[in-house]
Amino acid sequence: MRDAIHDYLITAGDQIRWNRARPALLAELEDHLRSEEEACRAAGLSETEAQAEAVRQMGDPVMIGQELDSVHRPRPQWKLLGLTLAVALAVTGLRLFLTWCFRPYAGFPEDFETFFSRELGPACLALCLGTGGLLAGYFLDYTSLARWAKLLFPGALLLSFLLLPFWSPLIRLAYYGEYLLLLTVPTLYGGWVYNWRKQKWLGLILSIIGAPAALGACFWAKYREFLGMGTMLTMGAVLLVLLASLTWGDWFALGKKPSRCLAVGLLSGSAIGFLYFTTLLNPVHQPLPLLLHPERYTDTYGACAAAIRDLLGTVPLIGQAKWNGSYPVGEGADTLLLTTTLRQYGWLPFLLFAGSLMLLAVWLLVRGLRQTSVLGRITAVSVALPMLCWTVLGILGNLGIQWIYVTLPLISGNCILAVQMTLIGLELSVFRQESLPPAEVKARPLFFFIHEVR
Repeated sequence: MRDAIHDYLITAGDQIRWNRARPALLAELEDHLRSEEEACRAAGLSETEAQAEAVRQMGDPVMIGQELDSVHRPRPQWKLLGLTLAVALAVTGLRLFLTWCFRPYAGFPEDFETFFSRELGPACLALCLGTGGLLAGYFLDYTSLARWAKLLFPGALLLSFLLLPFWSPLIRLAYYGEYLLLLTVPTLYGGWVYNWRKQKWLGLILSIIGAPAALGACFWAKYREFLGMGTMLTMGAVLLVLLASLTWGDWFALGKKPSRCLAVGLLSGSAIGFLYFTTLLNPVHQPLPLLLHPERYTDTYGACAAAIRDLLGTVPLIGQAKWNGSYPVGEGADTLLLTTTLRQYGWLPFLLFAGSLMLLAVWLLVRGLRQTSVLGRITAVSVALPMLCWTVLGILGNLGIQWIYVTLPLISGNCILAVQMTLIGLELSVFRQESLPPAEVKARPLFFFIHEVR
C-alpha cells in the first residue's frame, strides 16, 4: 500500500542539504505527521484518508523542506576562526622576532641557519599543523567523541602511562604523543561522563574514578618533569568542575538532594586539595607568602617575581623601559614573552597582546556556556575553561604575580600549539552545529551548573 507520509518525507528531505541535520529533522517531521494521522483515524477516517489529510494539513513538502533547510544550516564561525589564526600568527611572529633579537642571551650563534633549524623551522611547522588541526576540528562531528569516549578516554590514559617511561629528548614521538594525550584529557573526560547519564551509582562511581585516573596521568607526567604543576592543577580543577556541575543537575538520576550534596562535597574536597597545594596549607612550599612578598625570597623562587614587579614601575606607555635590574627578565622570548614585550615596547603593546589572548579565551567560554546541548556545552567548556585559566594565570605570572605559574596558550611554537589550535577547532565545530534540531539531552544554560536536564 502506498504510504503518503513516506513519499512526503522523501520530497521534503530532498530539499535539506545538510546531511547531519536531515535525519533528525525528518524524524521530527514524521512524528508530527504520524500524530496527525492518528488523530484523523480516531475521527473515523481510513488509513489512506488519514495520511492524505495529515499531509494536506502539513503543507507543500517542497516549501516545508526549504524552510527547514534555511533554518538548520551550519553556522560559519569565521570571526572566531580568524581571531584564532590571527592570535596564533601574531604570537608566533613576535616570539620568533624576540628570539632573534635576544639570541645572544639564549646562547644561539649569530648565523641564521642555526636559528632556522632551532626556532623558525619548527615554529612554522607547528603553525601549519595547528592551522590544519584547527580546520579539521572545525569540520569534525564533535558528537563522535562522545560515542567513542568509553574507549578513547581509558585508552588515552593507558597510552599516556605507557609513553612516559620511554620519553627522552631523543624520542620525539613519545614527547608529541604524550602532550597530545594530556591536553585532550578534559575533552575526553567530558565525553566519558556524558555516557553515564542515568546510570545511578555505577555511572557516578565510574565518573569519579575517571577523574583521579586522569589526575594520576598528569601527576606522573609532572613527576617525570614533563608537565608543570600549574598545568596539572588547572586540568584537575576543570575535570572536577565538569563532574560537579553534572552531578548538581542530577545527571546520574540519584535524586535532586543526594546529587546536590554530592556536588557540594566534590567541590569542597577539591577546593581543600587545591588550597593545600597552593597556599599556606602546604607547609613545604608556602607559595602564598611567596606570592605576597617575593622580595623576601630573592635567593630562591621569588627572585623572578620580585624583579618583574620592580620592572613594572619603569615601563612607559610606549617604548623601552629604563630598568637596570640585575635579574635577567624581559630579555628573551621564553615563557615570559609578555614580560619581554612589556619591557621592550611598553604597556600599550603588552595590553594589546594580553587583551587578544583574553578576548579569545573569554569569547570561547561565554559561547560555550550558552549552548543548550549538554554535550555541546561539555565539549566547549572542556576546551575553553583550561585555556582561560592558563591565559589568566600566565598573564599574572608575566606581571610578577606567580601564584600558580603556567605557560600562556598558543605561544609554545611546537606540538602544544598544534594541539591547542586543534582543540579550539573542535569547540568551533560545536558552535557551527548549534542549529541542529534537539536530538539529544538538553539543559537550561545556567553557568556551569545544569539546573534542569530534559
